[in-house]
Amino acid sequence: MKRNKPKAFAPFFLAVLLAAGFFLVTRLAFFRFFRSEGFTVTNILTKEDNADQFEYLKGRSILGIDISRESAYLAKVYPQFRTIEIYRMFPNTLFIDFVRRRPIAAIKSAQGHYYIDENLIVFEAPMQLEKDNLPVISGLERRMSAFAVGRRYESAELKLALAIIQGVKNNESLRKITIQEIDVSQSGYVSLLSPDVPEIRFSRDFIADKIKILAGLCNQTTGELQDIGYIDLRFQEPVLRYKNAR
Repeated sequence: MKRNKPKAFAPFFLAVLLAAGFFLVTRLAFFRFFRSEGFTVTNILTKEDNADQFEYLKGRSILGIDISRESAYLAKVYPQFRTIEIYRMFPNTLFIDFVRRRPIAAIKSAQGHYYIDENLIVFEAPMQLEKDNLPVISGLERRMSAFAVGRRYESAELKLALAIIQGVKNNESLRKITIQEIDVSQSGYVSLLSPDVPEIRFSRDFIADKIKILAGLCNQTTGELQDIGYIDLRFQEPVLRYKNAR
């Protein structure tokens, strides 16, 4: 005997087809609505007076812009910014929020000066460095002839220089010292140069321990600092070389 197919499923399939059709029509209408002229980007807002740098985003659909992709692109183009976020402000405005990288030192190179932050990211420095009063890392000219902005440099010399700078700044007894230069040109030691203390020579390891020793010495020899030629922290016991010593 031939069986008839159940008719109970017919309303169900019809409902599914109607729901799918409604979804597609609604989605199409949604995108057409938001791609209309009223939802085209016409305004760019930024925290600083640099909105003209982002003019290329104007004229595009505010929903058609891939926010994550554009933020990543801008981060590569403008490495001086640590983070860049783009926010939609309907119907036709984008707000671009960014945080500038904070330089911890300047790098002296054959090409000029660059900035470097605590994450070892190198970016462009202004022509005049004096107003920033940042330590200058010197002695890299022979080892690193060129720097690419936006790149992280895993250089042992740069890591060592930054460790010394941060160690001095984080030490309560030393943070008032103005570091003018960190010279990494010598193979046997690294020199800290400052108008406030004699030349300080560091080995390439145990920087945190050397910083503590330096703090103790500066507290004990405050009146004698002007008579000291350099302080050598490379050995188990610190060596003080006086200017008049023979």
